Amino acid sequence: IDKIIELSNKYLNDRNQPDKSIDILDEVCSKVSLKKSKMEIKINELYKELKETTNEKNKYIVNNDFDKAYLLKDKEESISTIINNLELKNLNKTVKKVTEEDIKNVIKNRTKAPMLNIKSNNFIKEMSNKLKNKVLGQDQAIEELLKVSKRLRFDNKESSCISFLFAGPTGVGKTELAKLYGEYLVGKDNVIKLDMSEYSESHTISKIIGAPPGYIGYSDNKNILEEIKDKPNSIIILDEIERCHKSILNIFLQILDEGRIKDSKGQLVRFDNTIIIMTTNIGFDKKSVGFNSDKEEGINSKIKNILGAEFINRIYKTIIFNKLEKETITEIIKKELTELKQKYTNINIRINKKVINEIADISKYKDFGARRINKIIKDEIESKIIDTILNEKHIVNIYNLNKKVIKIWQKIKKVYNISQKRGKYHGWKWS
Repeated sequence: IDKIIELSNKYLNDRNQPDKSIDILDEVCSKVSLKKSKMEIKINELYKELKETTNEKNKYIVNNDFDKAYLLKDKEESISTIINNLELKNLNKTVKKVTEEDIKNVIKNRTKAPMLNIKSNNFIKEMSNKLKNKVLGQDQAIEELLKVSKRLRFDNKESSCISFLFAGPTGVGKTELAKLYGEYLVGKDNVIKLDMSEYSESHTISKIIGAPPGYIGYSDNKNILEEIKDKPNSIIILDEIERCHKSILNIFLQILDEGRIKDSKGQLVRFDNTIIIMTTNIGFDKKSVGFNSDKEEGINSKIKNILGAEFINRIYKTIIFNKLEKETITEIIKKELTELKQKYTNINIRINKKVINEIADISKYKDFGARRINKIIKDEIESKIIDTILNEKHIVNIYNLNKKVIKIWQKIKKVYNISQKRGKYHGWKWS
C-alpha cells in the first residue's frame, strides 16, 4: 500500500489522493486475481482432455462398440479423480500476493512513464544496439546517454526533471538521436519537438505558457504547457536552444530548477517525469577541430557565455558529439544506398564503388555533416531509378556522378559525329 501511494504521487498528477491510490489498488488486485497459477493451467488442460474423452466414448456407444467405450469410461473416471485432487489442493493454497512489479506494470500501462520502461538490462542493450545502428559515429555520446538512463528508474526525487544538452556541429545526428531515444523510450506520440528559432521574439512566450488575461487566445488551451499536461510522461526536444529569446530561457530555467511551472491561468504543470533534451551548435565552427580536453573546455566555456552559467548549472548532463570522419560518412552512404535498393526490389540496381566517394565529396561533410547525403542520393540516383521504371526497364547501372566528366565525353562524341559527317576519322569506333 505504501508503494502504491508513493508511485501514484510520483506518476499520476491529474488525480488526487486517496482516489488515485484506491483506483490503482483495485486495478492491480484485479489483475493479480486473474493470473493463473501452474496448477490452474494444469486443471484446465485436464478438463479439455476429459471433454474429448467423453465425446469419443459417446461416439463408440452410438456405434455399439461397447468394448472401446468401456475402456474410455475407465480413462474418464481416472481424469476426474486427478481433477478433484488438484482442485482440493488448490483450495488449500495461500492467497495470491500483489508484488511491487505488479504495481509498476499497472502504473506503466496507464502513464507510459519512461522511468518505468527502463525495466531490465536487456531493454538497455536493445536500445543501445538500435541507436548505434541508426546514428553512426556517435557511440560515445550514446553510451553517455544510456549511462544516465540506467539510473532513471532508481531516481525517486519528488521533483526531478532530467535534462540533457547535446552539443556538436551541424549534421552529426543530435536531433536524430534525441528523436530515436524518445520514440524507443516513450513512443512517437509522446515526443514533443520544439524548433527554438520559432521562439526568437519575447511575445512568443505565450506559445508556451498561454496568452495573458485580456489578450486573444487566453480562453484557448493551445499552448505547450497544455500539451505537457496531457502527456506528463513525455520527452521534450528543444532544437537549437541558443536561438530562442532570453525570456524563453528564463522559463526553462525555472522548469529545470523546480520541475514545475504555472501557466497563464495559474494552473500548476509538473515536469517530474519528463526528459528535456536540448541541442546546440555553439562552439563548433570551422576552426574547431578535434576533441581533446582543452577543446571541450573551450566549447563548454562558449556555451556558458551564451546560455548563462545559471542555466548550464541546472542541466543534468552535457554530451559532446564528434565530427563525422570519412569512414563514418562512407558507412552512412552505404546504409542509405542499401535502403534505396530495398525500396526498389523489382529493379536490378548496380552502383559502382566510386559513386560512394563522389557522394561523400559532393556532400561537403566537413561543413554540413551527413545532412545533405539523403538529398544527393535522391537527386542523383533515385531519380535515375524512377526514369528506368517509367521507361519499363529493369536494370540501372550507375558508374559515376561526376557531371564534368559526362559533359567532356558529350563534347568528344559531338566532335566525333561532326568529323564523321565531313568524311574524316573513318577509323574511329565509338563505344
